[in-house]
Amino acid sequence: MNSRKIGSFLTELRKEAGFTQEQLAEQVLVSRENVSKWERGINLPSHESLLALSKLYGVSINEILLGEREKLDNSKNHDSLPLNVELNKKKVKKVTTILIFELILILVLFLAYYFLTTYKATSVYLINGESDNFKIQSGLIVFTKKKTFLKLGAIETTKEIKEYELFYKKDKDISIYKGLDTNYVLININKYDKFLPTKDMKEIINNTYLKVTYEDSEEIIKLDFEKEL
Repeated sequence: MNSRKIGSFLTELRKEAGFTQEQLAEQVLVSRENVSKWERGINLPSHESLLALSKLYGVSINEILLGEREKLDNSKNHDSLPLNVELNKKKVKKVTTILIFELILILVLFLAYYFLTTYKATSVYLINGESDNFKIQSGLIVFTKKKTFLKLGAIETTKEIKEYELFYKKDKDISIYKGLDTNYVLININKYDKFLPTKDMKEIINNTYLKVTYEDSEEIIKLDFEKEL
């Protein structure tokens, strides 16, 4: 311990507090001579006196014995603060980037799913056909994911018709309708896959025929499917 440094510090503290040596002596219950010896570095205060001085000046005993106020080393805190802030900014930026990427990925997956499930979900074809004895125009077939609708439409003919038969060719001839009413609307629920199965859509479009039976003869024509939508 540096007695002179301690003495100088005690002098500084007393003056800051606005005490004379006599007034300080009265406060800590010692003689003025003892106060003078402390401040000149001749003697050190006793333990009781150090405790009294510590309370009076608002400093620690350790500070008195060091001869100076302890300096709070905030350099580490100050130095680390910008670093922590920077790290937090990087962390937030990283999390934000990940969230944005995930949102974009979800959006892309949703659009892909929507596209795959709705692309060509509805197809509309006009049906036309013609022979020497009859003509069919503006028939309609609509393919959807849930149902298929077919309306053959009215037939213009110059002969007496006994029966119509609509069929398509796959591995064999598959009948769609037999009768005389060409204005009927055939509705097929694809779940049951009965009249116009969507799995046969290609064959239906490319290989559908109409057989017309007259009183004395019959004829078969291939129908033309013109894509409208």
